[in-house]
Amino acid sequence: MERKHFYLLVIIVFAIGIRSYQLTMPILEGCVARQINSADFARNMYRDGELLRPKLSQCDRPIFLSECPIYCGMVSIVYRLAGNTQEYWGRIVTIAAFVAGMVVLYLMVTRYAHQDVALLATGVLSVLPVGIIYGKSFQPDQLSVTLGLLALYSMMRWTDSEKIRYFVLSTLLLVIASSTKLTTLALLCATVAIIFLKRKSIGYCVLHGLLVGAGMVPWVVYVYNYNRGVRQQIEELIARYTARGLPPPYITSAFSLGSWLSFERLLSYEYYKEFFSMISGEVLTPIGVTLFLLGVFLKKEKQDEGIFSLWLLSSFLPFILLNKKFAPHWFLLPLPVLAYFIAKALYELKPLVYTIRSPMVYRMGLAGVIALCIWGYANSGFLVPPGARNIIRIAQLVKEKTAPHELVGTDASRYLIYYADRKGYLVWQLRTEGTPGEDATALCIKEIKMLKDEGVKYLIISKVNEYESNPLLKEYMQNNCRLIGEEKDICLIYEL
Repeated sequence: MERKHFYLLVIIVFAIGIRSYQLTMPILEGCVARQINSADFARNMYRDGELLRPKLSQCDRPIFLSECPIYCGMVSIVYRLAGNTQEYWGRIVTIAAFVAGMVVLYLMVTRYAHQDVALLATGVLSVLPVGIIYGKSFQPDQLSVTLGLLALYSMMRWTDSEKIRYFVLSTLLLVIASSTKLTTLALLCATVAIIFLKRKSIGYCVLHGLLVGAGMVPWVVYVYNYNRGVRQQIEELIARYTARGLPPPYITSAFSLGSWLSFERLLSYEYYKEFFSMISGEVLTPIGVTLFLLGVFLKKEKQDEGIFSLWLLSSFLPFILLNKKFAPHWFLLPLPVLAYFIAKALYELKPLVYTIRSPMVYRMGLAGVIALCIWGYANSGFLVPPGARNIIRIAQLVKEKTAPHELVGTDASRYLIYYADRKGYLVWQLRTEGTPGEDATALCIKEIKMLKDEGVKYLIISKVNEYESNPLLKEYMQNNCRLIGEEKDICLIYEL
Protein backbone atom coordinates (compact mmCIF):
# COMPACT_ATOMS: atom_id res chain seq x y z
CA MET A 1 0.00 0.00 0.00
CA GLU A 2 1.33 3.45 -0.93
CA ARG A 3 2.08 5.80 1.95
CA LYS A 4 -0.53 8.34 0.80
CA HIS A 5 -3.20 5.67 0.68
CA PHE A 6 -2.19 4.46 4.12
CA TYR A 7 -2.59 8.00 5.50
CA LEU A 8 -6.00 8.26 3.82
CA LEU A 9 -7.05 4.98 5.42
CA VAL A 10 -5.93 6.23 8.85
CA ILE A 11 -7.99 9.42 8.40
CA ILE A 12 -11.04 7.40 7.37
CA VAL A 13 -10.71 5.06 10.35
CA PHE A 14 -10.36 8.09 12.65
CA ALA A 15 -13.44 9.75 11.09
CA ILE A 16 -15.49 6.59 11.56
CA GLY A 17 -14.24 6.16 15.11
CA ILE A 18 -15.13 9.65 16.29
CA ARG A 19 -18.62 9.39 14.75
CA SER A 20 -19.19 5.94 16.22
CA TYR A 21 -18.80 7.30 19.75
CA GLN A 22 -22.23 7.28 21.42
CA LEU A 23 -23.62 5.60 18.30
CA THR A 24 -26.57 4.13 20.21
CA MET A 25 -27.59 7.31 22.04
CA PRO A 26 -31.15 8.60 21.41
CA ILE A 27 -31.48 10.84 18.36
CA LEU A 28 -32.28 13.87 20.50
CA GLU A 29 -29.16 15.94 19.69
CA GLY A 30 -28.46 18.36 16.85
CA CYS A 31 -31.42 18.99 14.56
CA VAL A 32 -33.71 16.84 16.67
CA ALA A 33 -36.99 17.60 14.85
CA ARG A 34 -35.53 16.62 11.49
CA GLN A 35 -33.96 13.48 12.96
CA ILE A 36 -37.18 12.34 14.62
CA ASN A 37 -39.17 12.93 11.43
CA SER A 38 -36.63 10.96 9.37
CA ALA A 39 -36.58 8.09 11.86
CA ASP A 40 -40.38 8.00 12.02
CA PHE A 41 -40.62 7.95 8.23
CA ALA A 42 -38.06 5.14 7.98
CA ARG A 43 -39.75 3.00 10.64
CA ASN A 44 -43.18 3.39 9.06
CA MET A 45 -41.73 2.58 5.62
CA TYR A 46 -40.21 -0.57 7.08
CA ARG A 47 -43.59 -1.59 8.48
CA ASP A 48 -45.92 -0.72 5.60
CA GLY A 49 -43.52 -0.87 2.63
CA GLU A 50 -44.73 2.46 1.18
CA LEU A 51 -41.50 4.22 0.24
CA LEU A 52 -43.05 7.20 -1.56
CA ARG A 53 -45.79 7.94 0.98
CA PRO A 54 -43.92 8.86 4.19
CA LYS A 55 -46.02 8.90 7.34
CA LEU A 56 -45.58 10.31 10.82
CA SER A 57 -46.95 8.59 13.90
CA GLN A 58 -48.54 11.89 14.93
CA CYS A 59 -52.14 11.59 13.71
CA ASP A 60 -52.93 15.32 13.65
CA ARG A 61 -50.00 16.31 11.44
CA PRO A 62 -50.47 15.56 7.71
CA ILE A 63 -47.14 15.77 5.92
CA PHE A 64 -46.53 17.88 2.83
CA LEU A 65 -44.05 16.08 0.62
CA SER A 66 -41.12 17.97 -0.88
CA GLU A 67 -37.87 16.01 -0.74
CA CYS A 68 -37.72 12.49 -2.13
CA PRO A 69 -37.37 10.13 0.89
CA ILE A 70 -34.46 8.20 -0.64
CA TYR A 71 -32.47 8.28 2.60
CA CYS A 72 -35.39 7.05 4.72
CA GLY A 73 -36.06 4.34 2.14
CA MET A 74 -32.43 3.21 2.35
CA VAL A 75 -32.62 3.05 6.15
CA SER A 76 -35.88 1.08 5.97
CA ILE A 77 -34.14 -1.46 3.72
CA VAL A 78 -31.28 -1.70 6.26
CA TYR A 79 -33.93 -2.23 8.97
CA ARG A 80 -35.34 -5.12 6.96
CA LEU A 81 -31.91 -6.68 6.50
CA ALA A 82 -31.04 -6.20 10.19
CA GLY A 83 -34.43 -7.36 11.43
CA ASN A 84 -34.88 -4.42 13.82
CA THR A 85 -35.54 -0.65 13.81
CA GLN A 86 -32.75 0.59 16.05
CA GLU A 87 -31.90 4.24 15.30
CA TYR A 88 -28.18 3.54 15.10
CA TRP A 89 -28.74 2.01 11.65
CA GLY A 90 -29.75 5.44 10.41
CA ARG A 91 -26.58 6.87 11.93
CA ILE A 92 -24.52 4.16 10.21
CA VAL A 93 -26.02 5.03 6.83
CA THR A 94 -25.11 8.70 7.41
CA ILE A 95 -21.57 7.82 8.51
CA ALA A 96 -21.12 5.67 5.40
CA ALA A 97 -22.29 8.59 3.26
CA PHE A 98 -19.87 10.95 5.05
CA VAL A 99 -16.91 8.60 4.51
CA ALA A 100 -17.82 8.24 0.84
CA GLY A 101 -17.86 12.04 0.60
CA MET A 102 -14.37 12.18 2.14
CA VAL A 103 -13.03 9.79 -0.50
CA VAL A 104 -14.65 11.77 -3.33
CA LEU A 105 -13.17 15.02 -1.97
CA TYR A 106 -9.74 13.37 -1.88
CA LEU A 107 -10.08 12.31 -5.53
CA MET A 108 -11.29 15.74 -6.61
CA VAL A 109 -8.51 17.68 -4.88
CA THR A 110 -5.90 15.19 -6.08
CA ARG A 111 -7.09 15.72 -9.66
CA TYR A 112 -7.08 19.53 -9.63
CA ALA A 113 -4.63 20.51 -6.87
CA HIS A 114 -2.01 18.49 -4.97
CA GLN A 115 -2.15 15.10 -3.30
CA ASP A 116 -0.80 16.48 0.00
CA VAL A 117 -3.53 19.13 -0.05
CA ALA A 118 -6.05 16.37 -0.76
CA LEU A 119 -4.93 14.43 2.32
CA LEU A 120 -5.07 17.57 4.45
CA ALA A 121 -8.54 18.45 3.10
CA THR A 122 -9.80 14.97 3.95
CA GLY A 123 -8.36 15.23 7.44
CA VAL A 124 -9.84 18.70 7.99
CA LEU A 125 -13.25 17.55 6.76
CA SER A 126 -13.18 14.66 9.22
CA VAL A 127 -12.80 16.95 12.26
CA LEU A 128 -14.86 20.05 11.48
CA PRO A 129 -17.52 20.28 14.21
CA VAL A 130 -20.59 20.48 11.95
CA GLY A 131 -19.33 17.41 10.10
CA ILE A 132 -19.00 15.57 13.41
CA ILE A 133 -22.43 16.60 14.71
CA TYR A 134 -24.42 16.10 11.52
CA GLY A 135 -22.14 13.57 9.81
CA LYS A 136 -23.67 10.94 12.09
CA SER A 137 -27.23 12.24 12.50
CA PHE A 138 -30.41 10.53 11.35
CA GLN A 139 -31.29 12.84 8.46
CA PRO A 140 -30.82 12.91 4.65
CA ASP A 141 -28.55 15.94 4.32
CA GLN A 142 -25.20 14.14 4.27
CA LEU A 143 -26.38 11.60 1.71
CA SER A 144 -27.53 14.43 -0.55
CA VAL A 145 -24.19 16.25 -0.19
CA THR A 146 -22.22 13.09 -1.03
CA LEU A 147 -24.36 12.48 -4.13
CA GLY A 148 -23.70 16.09 -5.12
CA LEU A 149 -19.96 15.58 -4.70
CA LEU A 150 -20.14 12.49 -6.90
CA ALA A 151 -21.96 14.57 -9.52
CA LEU A 152 -19.17 17.17 -9.45
CA TYR A 153 -16.45 14.53 -9.65
CA SER A 154 -18.19 12.73 -12.52
CA MET A 155 -18.41 16.00 -14.43
CA MET A 156 -14.68 16.55 -13.85
CA ARG A 157 -14.01 13.07 -15.21
CA TRP A 158 -16.09 13.80 -18.31
CA THR A 159 -14.32 17.07 -19.09
CA ASP A 160 -10.96 15.29 -18.78
CA SER A 161 -11.77 12.02 -20.56
CA GLU A 162 -14.65 13.01 -22.86
CA LYS A 163 -16.39 9.72 -22.04
CA ILE A 164 -20.08 10.55 -22.32
CA ARG A 165 -21.04 8.09 -19.59
CA TYR A 166 -19.54 10.46 -16.99
CA PHE A 167 -21.68 13.34 -18.32
CA VAL A 168 -24.81 11.19 -18.05
CA LEU A 169 -23.80 9.93 -14.60
CA SER A 170 -23.15 13.46 -13.33
CA THR A 171 -26.55 14.63 -14.55
CA LEU A 172 -28.34 11.65 -13.01
CA LEU A 173 -26.55 11.99 -9.67
CA LEU A 174 -27.36 15.69 -9.46
CA VAL A 175 -31.05 14.95 -10.10
CA ILE A 176 -31.08 12.35 -7.32
CA ALA A 177 -29.11 14.59 -4.93
CA SER A 178 -31.39 17.58 -5.57
CA SER A 179 -34.51 15.45 -5.15
CA THR A 180 -33.15 14.19 -1.82
CA LYS A 181 -32.56 17.77 -0.62
CA LEU A 182 -33.49 20.67 -2.87
CA THR A 183 -30.68 22.99 -1.74
CA THR A 184 -28.15 20.62 -3.35
CA LEU A 185 -29.46 21.87 -6.71
CA ALA A 186 -27.16 24.86 -6.13
CA LEU A 187 -24.29 22.62 -7.27
CA LEU A 188 -25.74 22.83 -10.78
CA CYS A 189 -23.92 26.17 -11.01
CA ALA A 190 -20.64 24.36 -10.23
CA THR A 191 -21.19 21.56 -12.76
CA VAL A 192 -22.09 24.11 -15.46
CA ALA A 193 -18.98 26.14 -14.57
CA ILE A 194 -16.81 23.03 -14.90
CA ILE A 195 -18.22 22.36 -18.37
CA PHE A 196 -17.68 25.95 -19.47
CA LEU A 197 -14.16 26.28 -18.09
CA LYS A 198 -12.91 22.91 -19.28
CA ARG A 199 -14.84 22.39 -22.53
CA LYS A 200 -15.80 25.97 -23.51
CA SER A 201 -19.14 24.56 -24.66
CA ILE A 202 -22.26 26.61 -24.01
CA GLY A 203 -24.28 23.91 -25.76
CA TYR A 204 -23.30 21.25 -23.23
CA CYS A 205 -23.93 23.73 -20.38
CA VAL A 206 -27.48 24.28 -21.62
CA LEU A 207 -28.00 20.57 -22.27
CA HIS A 208 -26.84 19.65 -18.77
CA GLY A 209 -29.11 22.25 -17.18
CA LEU A 210 -32.12 21.14 -19.25
CA LEU A 211 -31.52 17.47 -18.46
CA VAL A 212 -31.29 18.15 -14.72
CA GLY A 213 -34.51 20.17 -14.88
CA ALA A 214 -36.27 17.53 -16.95
CA GLY A 215 -35.06 14.79 -14.61
CA MET A 216 -36.75 16.49 -11.67
CA VAL A 217 -40.09 17.00 -13.47
CA PRO A 218 -41.53 13.52 -12.65
CA TRP A 219 -40.86 14.03 -8.94
CA VAL A 220 -42.28 17.57 -8.98
CA VAL A 221 -45.47 16.33 -10.68
CA TYR A 222 -45.79 13.49 -8.15
CA VAL A 223 -45.30 15.91 -5.24
CA TYR A 224 -47.90 18.31 -6.62
CA ASN A 225 -50.54 15.59 -6.91
CA TYR A 226 -49.60 14.06 -3.55
CA ASN A 227 -49.86 17.39 -1.74
CA ARG A 228 -53.33 18.01 -3.16
CA GLY A 229 -54.45 14.99 -1.12
CA VAL A 230 -52.62 16.35 1.94
CA ARG A 231 -54.47 19.67 1.65
CA GLN A 232 -57.74 17.76 1.67
CA GLN A 233 -56.65 15.93 4.85
CA ILE A 234 -55.82 19.26 6.47
CA GLU A 235 -59.22 20.70 5.56
CA GLU A 236 -60.95 17.67 7.11
CA LEU A 237 -58.78 17.95 10.23
CA ILE A 238 -59.55 21.65 10.64
CA ALA A 239 -63.26 20.94 10.16
CA ARG A 240 -63.22 18.32 12.94
CA TYR A 241 -61.56 20.71 15.39
CA THR A 242 -63.74 23.65 14.40
CA ALA A 243 -66.92 21.60 14.85
CA ARG A 244 -65.84 21.02 18.47
CA GLY A 245 -65.12 24.70 19.02
CA LEU A 246 -61.38 24.06 19.17
CA PRO A 247 -58.57 25.93 17.41
CA PRO A 248 -56.96 23.57 14.84
CA PRO A 249 -53.49 22.09 15.43
CA TYR A 250 -50.50 23.95 14.06
CA ILE A 251 -49.87 23.28 10.37
CA THR A 252 -46.41 24.11 9.05
CA SER A 253 -46.02 26.99 6.57
CA ALA A 254 -42.74 25.68 5.16
CA PHE A 255 -44.12 25.88 1.62
CA SER A 256 -44.71 29.60 1.87
CA LEU A 257 -41.89 31.44 0.09
CA GLY A 258 -42.27 34.30 2.55
CA SER A 259 -41.09 31.94 5.31
CA TRP A 260 -37.71 31.57 3.60
CA LEU A 261 -36.94 34.62 1.47
CA SER A 262 -36.64 38.27 2.45
CA PHE A 263 -34.70 40.71 0.28
CA GLU A 264 -34.58 43.19 3.16
CA ARG A 265 -32.78 40.62 5.31
CA LEU A 266 -29.84 40.61 2.88
CA LEU A 267 -29.30 44.26 3.78
CA SER A 268 -29.55 43.76 7.53
CA TYR A 269 -26.66 43.55 9.95
CA GLU A 270 -28.38 40.74 11.87
CA TYR A 271 -28.28 38.43 8.84
CA TYR A 272 -24.50 38.70 8.48
CA LYS A 273 -23.98 38.55 12.23
CA GLU A 274 -25.96 35.29 12.44
CA PHE A 275 -24.15 33.85 9.43
CA PHE A 276 -20.69 34.73 10.78
CA SER A 277 -21.46 33.48 14.28
CA MET A 278 -22.40 30.09 12.81
CA ILE A 279 -19.42 29.77 10.50
CA SER A 280 -16.95 30.92 13.15
CA GLY A 281 -18.54 28.65 15.76
CA GLU A 282 -19.59 25.06 15.21
CA VAL A 283 -18.96 25.14 11.45
CA LEU A 284 -15.24 26.02 11.29
CA THR A 285 -14.29 27.35 14.76
CA PRO A 286 -12.29 30.63 14.96
CA ILE A 287 -9.10 28.81 13.95
CA GLY A 288 -10.78 27.30 10.92
CA VAL A 289 -12.23 30.64 9.79
CA THR A 290 -8.77 32.23 9.94
CA LEU A 291 -7.23 29.44 7.89
CA PHE A 292 -10.13 29.48 5.42
CA LEU A 293 -9.74 33.21 4.73
CA LEU A 294 -6.01 32.70 4.27
CA GLY A 295 -6.65 29.82 1.87
CA VAL A 296 -9.11 31.87 -0.20
CA PHE A 297 -6.58 34.65 -0.81
CA LEU A 298 -3.58 32.43 -1.53
CA LYS A 299 -2.30 32.39 -5.09
CA LYS A 300 -3.58 29.56 -7.27
CA GLU A 301 -0.84 27.16 -8.30
CA LYS A 302 -2.89 25.62 -11.13
CA GLN A 303 -5.43 27.16 -13.46
CA ASP A 304 -7.94 24.42 -12.67
CA GLU A 305 -8.03 25.48 -9.00
CA GLY A 306 -10.46 28.22 -10.04
CA ILE A 307 -13.12 25.51 -10.09
CA PHE A 308 -12.94 25.35 -6.29
CA SER A 309 -13.78 29.06 -6.01
CA LEU A 310 -16.81 28.59 -8.26
CA TRP A 311 -17.81 25.53 -6.25
CA LEU A 312 -17.56 27.60 -3.06
CA LEU A 313 -19.80 30.34 -4.46
CA SER A 314 -22.43 27.90 -5.73
CA SER A 315 -22.59 26.02 -2.43
CA PHE A 316 -23.43 29.26 -0.60
CA LEU A 317 -26.33 30.12 -2.92
CA PRO A 318 -28.98 28.57 -0.59
CA PHE A 319 -27.94 30.98 2.15
CA ILE A 320 -28.67 33.89 -0.19
CA LEU A 321 -31.84 32.61 -1.83
CA LEU A 322 -33.31 31.19 1.40
CA ASN A 323 -32.02 33.82 3.76
CA LYS A 324 -34.84 34.25 6.26
CA LYS A 325 -33.92 31.20 8.29
CA PHE A 326 -31.14 28.68 8.00
CA ALA A 327 -29.65 26.07 10.28
CA PRO A 328 -26.13 24.77 11.00
CA HIS A 329 -26.70 21.52 9.07
CA TRP A 330 -27.07 23.59 5.89
CA PHE A 331 -23.31 24.06 6.07
CA LEU A 332 -22.81 20.40 5.19
CA LEU A 333 -23.15 21.47 1.53
CA PRO A 334 -20.17 23.89 1.47
CA LEU A 335 -18.20 21.96 4.11
CA PRO A 336 -16.02 19.91 1.69
CA VAL A 337 -14.88 22.95 -0.28
CA LEU A 338 -14.33 24.91 2.95
CA ALA A 339 -12.09 22.02 4.06
CA TYR A 340 -10.15 22.34 0.79
CA PHE A 341 -9.33 26.03 1.37
CA ILE A 342 -8.31 25.35 4.98
CA ALA A 343 -6.07 22.51 3.76
CA LYS A 344 -4.53 24.79 1.17
CA ALA A 345 -3.60 27.29 3.89
CA LEU A 346 -2.16 24.53 6.08
CA TYR A 347 -0.08 23.25 3.18
CA GLU A 348 1.40 26.69 2.55
CA LEU A 349 2.15 27.17 6.26
CA LYS A 350 4.05 23.87 6.48
CA PRO A 351 7.52 25.47 5.91
CA LEU A 352 6.81 27.94 8.71
CA VAL A 353 6.05 25.11 11.15
CA TYR A 354 9.38 23.42 10.37
CA THR A 355 11.29 26.59 11.33
CA ILE A 356 10.01 26.46 14.91
CA ARG A 357 12.59 25.32 17.46
CA SER A 358 11.68 22.02 19.15
CA PRO A 359 8.96 21.51 16.58
CA MET A 360 7.52 18.37 18.19
CA VAL A 361 6.63 20.19 21.42
CA TYR A 362 5.06 23.13 19.60
CA ARG A 363 3.19 20.89 17.21
CA MET A 364 1.76 18.83 20.05
CA GLY A 365 0.74 21.99 21.86
CA LEU A 366 -0.89 23.43 18.75
CA ALA A 367 -2.66 20.14 18.05
CA GLY A 368 -3.97 20.13 21.63
CA VAL A 369 -5.38 23.67 21.31
CA ILE A 370 -7.06 22.81 18.00
CA ALA A 371 -8.48 19.57 19.41
CA LEU A 372 -9.94 21.39 22.43
CA CYS A 373 -11.42 24.05 20.16
CA ILE A 374 -13.02 21.47 17.87
CA TRP A 375 -14.33 19.35 20.74
CA GLY A 376 -15.70 22.44 22.47
CA TYR A 377 -18.00 23.05 19.52
CA ALA A 378 -18.63 19.41 18.52
CA ASN A 379 -19.41 17.87 21.91
CA SER A 380 -23.09 18.83 21.65
CA GLY A 381 -23.37 16.07 19.06
CA PHE A 382 -22.82 13.50 21.80
CA LEU A 383 -25.08 14.96 24.48
CA VAL A 384 -28.84 14.72 24.90
CA PRO A 385 -30.16 18.20 25.83
CA PRO A 386 -31.41 18.41 29.45
CA GLY A 387 -34.96 19.23 28.30
CA ALA A 388 -35.16 16.01 26.30
CA ARG A 389 -33.70 13.54 28.79
CA ASN A 390 -37.08 12.63 30.31
CA ILE A 391 -38.46 11.61 26.91
CA ILE A 392 -36.90 8.15 27.05
CA ARG A 393 -38.05 7.54 30.64
CA ILE A 394 -41.62 8.55 29.86
CA ALA A 395 -41.63 6.54 26.62
CA GLN A 396 -40.57 3.40 28.50
CA LEU A 397 -43.40 3.88 31.01
CA VAL A 398 -45.90 4.37 28.17
CA LYS A 399 -44.75 1.11 26.56
CA GLU A 400 -45.28 -0.69 29.86
CA LYS A 401 -48.78 0.69 30.41
CA THR A 402 -50.23 0.63 26.88
CA ALA A 403 -50.50 -1.76 23.94
CA PRO A 404 -48.86 -1.05 20.53
CA HIS A 405 -52.19 -0.66 18.69
CA GLU A 406 -53.68 1.86 21.16
CA LEU A 407 -53.80 5.59 20.40
CA VAL A 408 -52.33 8.06 22.87
CA GLY A 409 -52.47 11.79 23.41
CA THR A 410 -49.69 13.81 25.03
CA ASP A 411 -48.84 17.37 25.98
CA ALA A 412 -45.14 16.63 25.39
CA SER A 413 -43.92 16.45 21.79
CA ARG A 414 -43.85 14.19 18.75
CA TYR A 415 -40.47 12.97 20.07
CA LEU A 416 -42.37 11.14 22.82
CA ILE A 417 -44.87 9.69 20.34
CA TYR A 418 -41.96 8.34 18.30
CA TYR A 419 -40.01 6.86 21.22
CA ALA A 420 -43.14 5.40 22.79
CA ASP A 421 -43.71 3.72 19.40
CA ARG A 422 -47.38 4.64 19.43
CA LYS A 423 -49.65 6.58 17.14
CA GLY A 424 -51.30 9.59 18.70
CA TYR A 425 -52.06 13.26 19.02
CA LEU A 426 -50.39 16.30 20.56
CA VAL A 427 -52.79 18.04 22.95
CA TRP A 428 -53.04 21.33 24.78
CA GLN A 429 -50.27 22.85 22.65
CA LEU A 430 -49.95 26.57 23.52
CA ARG A 431 -52.88 26.21 25.92
CA THR A 432 -51.30 24.93 29.15
CA GLU A 433 -48.53 27.49 29.53
CA GLY A 434 -48.73 29.75 32.55
CA THR A 435 -51.81 29.41 34.78
CA PRO A 436 -54.78 28.61 32.54
CA GLY A 437 -58.05 30.34 33.29
CA GLU A 438 -61.52 28.83 33.03
CA ASP A 439 -61.73 29.43 29.26
CA ALA A 440 -58.39 27.73 28.62
CA THR A 441 -59.37 24.85 30.88
CA ALA A 442 -62.64 24.44 29.02
CA LEU A 443 -60.67 24.13 25.77
CA CYS A 444 -58.42 21.49 27.33
CA ILE A 445 -61.44 19.47 28.48
CA LYS A 446 -63.11 19.81 25.06
CA GLU A 447 -59.97 18.48 23.45
CA ILE A 448 -59.88 15.49 25.80
CA LYS A 449 -63.46 14.65 24.88
CA MET A 450 -62.73 15.00 21.17
CA LEU A 451 -59.67 12.73 21.42
CA LYS A 452 -61.72 10.13 23.24
CA ASP A 453 -64.23 10.17 20.37
CA GLU A 454 -61.30 9.82 17.92
CA GLY A 455 -60.29 6.59 19.65
CA VAL A 456 -57.53 7.89 21.93
CA LYS A 457 -57.36 5.67 25.01
CA TYR A 458 -54.54 7.21 27.07
CA LEU A 459 -53.37 10.71 27.95
CA ILE A 460 -49.73 11.27 28.91
CA ILE A 461 -49.08 14.46 30.88
CA SER A 462 -45.44 15.54 30.96
CA LYS A 463 -45.91 19.13 32.09
CA VAL A 464 -46.80 17.96 35.56
CA ASN A 465 -46.21 21.29 37.32
CA GLU A 466 -48.54 23.15 34.93
CA TYR A 467 -51.17 20.44 35.33
CA GLU A 468 -50.93 20.53 39.12
CA SER A 469 -51.38 24.32 39.10
CA ASN A 470 -54.73 24.02 37.26
CA PRO A 471 -57.25 22.74 39.85
CA LEU A 472 -60.21 22.74 37.43
CA LEU A 473 -58.43 20.52 34.88
CA LYS A 474 -57.04 18.31 37.63
CA GLU A 475 -60.51 17.84 39.13
CA TYR A 476 -61.96 16.87 35.75
CA MET A 477 -59.21 14.33 35.09
CA GLN A 478 -59.53 12.73 38.54
CA ASN A 479 -63.31 12.46 38.26
CA ASN A 480 -63.50 11.21 34.67
CA CYS A 481 -60.26 9.34 34.01
CA ARG A 482 -58.21 6.67 35.74
CA LEU A 483 -54.58 7.21 36.70
CA ILE A 484 -52.66 4.10 35.62
CA GLY A 485 -49.05 5.29 35.70
CA GLU A 486 -47.01 7.94 37.45
CA GLU A 487 -43.42 9.00 37.92
CA LYS A 488 -42.99 11.85 40.37
CA ASP A 489 -42.57 15.26 38.70
CA ILE A 490 -41.94 13.49 35.36
CA CYS A 491 -45.27 12.26 34.00
CA LEU A 492 -48.80 11.06 34.64
CA ILE A 493 -50.63 8.52 32.47
CA TYR A 494 -54.42 8.55 32.49
CA GLU A 495 -56.77 6.08 30.87
CA LEU A 496 -59.58 8.07 29.24
